Amino acid sequence: MVRRIKLPLGWINRDGKLIIVSRGLCSLAQSSVAIILALYLNKLGFSLVQIGAFLSAGVAGSACLAFIVSLIAEKVGRRRLLVIFTLLSGAAGLALVFINDFLLSTTDVSRLPG
Repeated sequence: MVRRIKLPLGWINRDGKLIIVSRGLCSLAQSSVAIILALYLNKLGFSLVQIGAFLSAGVAGSACLAFIVSLIAEKVGRRRLLVIFTLLSGAAGLALVFINDFLLSTTDVSRLPG
């Protein structure tokens, strides 16, 4: 017999619980990627200030995009916005792969060993 754990979320229906769990898993994945990205940038030779600025810019960009979505979602359409932001995220990932220079950097990363 399977024993179920009772949580104080009895007022939330099944769909609400699925949304909460999926949002938690999404946050865990994003946090893991941020840690891996910070380690990767450290291996490339970026300073802690540069890594912090990069991650802070990412968080600020996410907040700005969330604000923009709240303003224009009804006019543009949620599905179209999801596609646009997915393409923006993909472009940012490609830029991260192909661009080795940081605006505030004084170190030429391409000359680093390894």
